[in-house]
Amino acid sequence: MANKKSSSSDPKTKKPSSKTKATAKRSAKSKCGRSSRKKTPVLDLDKTMDRLKELGDKLAKSAEKGLYDETTRDQLRKLKDRLSEAADKGVHAIREAAGRIHQFAGEATELTRLKIELHNLQKEREKFLLLMGEQLRNLYKSNRLRNIKEKLKYDFQKVDEIEEAIAEKEREAARLAADMKPVK
Repeated sequence: MANKKSSSSDPKTKKPSSKTKATAKRSAKSKCGRSSRKKTPVLDLDKTMDRLKELGDKLAKSAEKGLYDETTRDQLRKLKDRLSEAADKGVHAIREAAGRIHQFAGEATELTRLKIELHNLQKEREKFLLLMGEQLRNLYKSNRLRNIKEKLKYDFQKVDEIEEAIAEKEREAARLAADMKPVK
């Protein structure tokens, strides 16, 4: 009888060790050791400002308890005032910047919409010119090139209307682009 090998010594059926499992888990994570699925918390300006004011109030209260001399208490009060002022200025600046970004995004969206409309009008013009060319070619082949102006009158008017709409959209897009202020 042949000796049967145990399943633990057979390399095909060998189960990974706990060390191998840990290595596999680490490789699934990012290089810094954190999972790539972890989301960064969004900064809440109001909570941050409230927290800074709370810290300033705690400083002021500890100064009032008499734990410090008068000079230190004054310095702590000034520090509290500076913290509150800095928090207010920071929140105001961030909100102002967010407002400018929002305005710029709205203007950029409008400009993009105009450019898409302009592109569509140009395509429509090309389509009419192509159809007119085909009509003209058919008239030439059938030897009926007399009174072309009358036969293509509607097409010429339509192309003129489209060209006027293109010119208007170009002027509107140029005006909007000139009015847009870059976000600083």
